[in-house]
Amino acid sequence: MDKFHQQSHIQIVIAFWFQNKFMSKTFTIKSTEIDKLVNSWKKKQGQINSKLEKMMNSVVQTVYSTAHSKRPKIDITKENRGKYRVSDPYASAGVPVDTGELQESIQKDVKWQGLKIIGRVFTSNPYAKFVEFGTSRMLPRSFLRSAIHENKEWIKERFRKG
Repeated sequence: MDKFHQQSHIQIVIAFWFQNKFMSKTFTIKSTEIDKLVNSWKKKQGQINSKLEKMMNSVVQTVYSTAHSKRPKIDITKENRGKYRVSDPYASAGVPVDTGELQESIQKDVKWQGLKIIGRVFTSNPYAKFVEFGTSRMLPRSFLRSAIHENKEWIKERFRKG
């Protein structure tokens, strides 16, 4: 450390009124003590960030696994088409799998953006939105939103408990 830094200090003055009297107290803190406090805080912040990242990874993995799971199929019979199997639009979760393309397009990541940690489960498949939200001719088969909904209470508890 340089000479200035070794000798520098901070004075903290606390002033207040007490029983109609003005009172004050002065504290002097050496810069080395401040450095220790800052380093201690940084270490604790690193531990907190690490724990937060582990929790977020755990949550993202759970939502990803639910979204990535295969939706059950049901038999449908139509006069003009006969009997065939489709993914169950009333299943609570899971991705409809025909060719497996949509299922394989589901991705996940966790990253820091400044002081925020962002966890994502997503797909860039162009027809995913039609499956997720449905169309005028097809009931929705939500797999991303339902994955969050299925795990909502567990996610809340995970972050509540730490």
